[in-house]
Amino acid sequence: MKKVFVIMVVALLFSACGNRTSKDVNVEDINSACECVGAMIIVGNDILDYTSDMLEDELMDDEGLKVKLDKMDEINKVCEEYSEEEAMACDNWEEFEETMTKIMNKF
Repeated sequence: MKKVFVIMVVALLFSACGNRTSKDVNVEDINSACECVGAMIIVGNDILDYTSDMLEDELMDDEGLKVKLDKMDEINKVCEEYSEEEAMACDNWEEFEETMTKIMNKF
């Protein structure tokens, strides 16, 4: 029984560590197209999680959402120096496309 409990605690800790949010993204640390794609996925998923229970009329006046969208704009400005071809070559490009499609459908 003790082993099962320890395994559950370890699994919980590892799963909690993987949930990064907009606050975890430091725009100044982005140094490649793939880091741009990864940062946009993190912020995009954070936006989707944050707005999952919001009604459409609540979205535009929400300050927390504005902060997350501002972070996405910051990342986008930094990422302008990389080509789309560079970004499309990243391993997580498909996840990026899926995340951005979900955001566009939400808004």
